[in-house]
Amino acid sequence: MGGRLRPGRPRSIGFTVALLLGQLSFADPTETEHVKAAVLLGSVTAATLAALLLRRRHGAYKRLYEAEERDDNADGTPTSARPASRAAIGDHRGRP
Repeated sequence: MGGRLRPGRPRSIGFTVALLLGQLSFADPTETEHVKAAVLLGSVTAATLAALLLRRRHGAYKRLYEAEERDDNADGTPTSARPASRAAIGDHRGRP
């Protein structure tokens, strides 16, 4: 990819480092298992939150696109592409 990291690579490195630090920090195998579970739970929570935010953003962009492409009078030109009439924007001398 020409020197660029894929978006998932930094996350996977962070996940691995978190597991490694958890193993090095606790000698008791029970505590190490708790650390693994906590790291996994945190990763799943972050992935779920990211998916929800991306879905919300997609919905917002979809609504914007549909509003821009809407053709109110079916003349083949989107309503947002037509210049506004003088009546809609006021007189050219600044009067409404």
